[in-house]
Amino acid sequence: MDKCLLSFQYNLEPVDKVKRSGIARELGTAYHSSMENLYEGAEDERGPALASERVALAHAALDDQLGLVDEMIWMPACPDVDTAKEILTKMLEAYMASPDAVWPVWGNDRTWRVIGTEMKLDYEDPELTGPYSQEVNKMGGIPDLVLEEIASGWIYVVDHKTAGKKWPRGKEHPRKNNQAPSYVPMIRRLYPDAPGYGFAFDIMTYKGEFERRLS
Repeated sequence: MDKCLLSFQYNLEPVDKVKRSGIARELGTAYHSSMENLYEGAEDERGPALASERVALAHAALDDQLGLVDEMIWMPACPDVDTAKEILTKMLEAYMASPDAVWPVWGNDRTWRVIGTEMKLDYEDPELTGPYSQEVNKMGGIPDLVLEEIASGWIYVVDHKTAGKKWPRGKEHPRKNNQAPSYVPMIRRLYPDAPGYGFAFDIMTYKGEFERRLS
């Protein structure tokens, strides 16, 4: 047998399984959808002032996600749909109200330029050769937000995170989280003339506490 036991057992089960998901995942998906809508509207001069609209869009995204799931795995902090929406609203309103959270990409006073949201990155290194070159020279990913600092020309990759509580110290370090070591080399190769590159985790807890950590 060339398949592992788990794969073999999985394929013996009926195809029409009940789709299950955790509410923490669906909350994160809805929050990310709102962040994407926010920064895609960087040309809108009203910018973050559209907080109520962003919350409504996020609620719609959460409803869509829940509608795709047949059996939801809830958690103590979020035992039902109404509580999930309350938590989502708290996170988004806290984000919009925080001058440290919202990247200034609007109007004449903006200091950052949006390069892309949910960008699909694909890169192949033509100089890489060897027996496994076809497998290891392909890099890809979809970062949440890519920004350029107007004054310096530095390019930053931003990853939005939702969390039940504040991250422990050091969790953002490249040795503990592989996102920065993965995305920054891709951005460097796609924008080789930029003077510098960075990676930021924008973390929002269910209590509405925001923190930005550079990795």
